[in-house]
Amino acid sequence: MDARARTPVDSGAAVVAGEAHLAAVKAAVIDCGTYAAGLQAEGRLDAIEGLYTALLLTVRHLLFAAGTPHGWQRAALLAADLRTRQTLDALAPTRLGELELRAAALLDLPAIVTVESFEQITTAIASAINAGAPRYNAGDIHGCCVVYWGAIQTLVAAPPTRGFPNYARAMGQLRAVADLEAPPYLLDDAGVDEYAWVLRHAFDAVLAIQP
Repeated sequence: MDARARTPVDSGAAVVAGEAHLAAVKAAVIDCGTYAAGLQAEGRLDAIEGLYTALLLTVRHLLFAAGTPHGWQRAALLAADLRTRQTLDALAPTRLGELELRAAALLDLPAIVTVESFEQITTAIASAINAGAPRYNAGDIHGCCVVYWGAIQTLVAAPPTRGFPNYARAMGQLRAVADLEAPPYLLDDAGVDEYAWVLRHAFDAVLAIQP
């Protein structure tokens, strides 16, 4: 066994409720994007920045009020924490761009609160690759990074409901990337591409683990 069961997290009703809460967060992000598009058409970029700031602050406060965060909830808190620089911020040249990427990260989070098996981890990784790789191939490397970042942060924050083989090995690969310090500068195109591959290589390393 690689892991011991931690403090139990109700995996029944709690998971269902967690998925509903994530769906609500994503709906709010979509509505925010629709409203932002109207503001952009009017040239009101300052109002768009305020809109996304309010969205992220609201998400942060709601998640704190919900109790101890796990899985996607913890990843969402990271995306919504405007006091702490995240690696995603190094991908955007403007403050508005940073806020938009953080909101996009909320939209791409997988609905995972706890993990029950190594297979669940690899399935989540495969789903992230299936979503992120087409973006990368289409030239949307930022979008690819957002998907991969959200999946990794979610998985490392999702406690196991019980011990199972290869948990520690998989988390070791993912945490090494999740814990990378955010650079204090803007990444150029080559840097963004390199970061996308750092995330992807972490996924590949987990997928290479023999169950």
